[in-house]
Amino acid sequence: MDRKVASLSDDVVARNATAGSPLNLSRAKHRQEHLDEIERALPS
Repeated sequence: MDRKVASLSDDVVARNATAGSPLNLSRAKHRQEHLDEIERALPS
């Protein structure tokens, strides 16, 4: 997925941003969201 995001044209990235970023292109932030979900699901 990282390669696909990296290969997007500047135009596609700009249109995504103009549309309010419906596609999360920040892979690190997206991964952190999943890690946070996992941590909340695990018993303390």
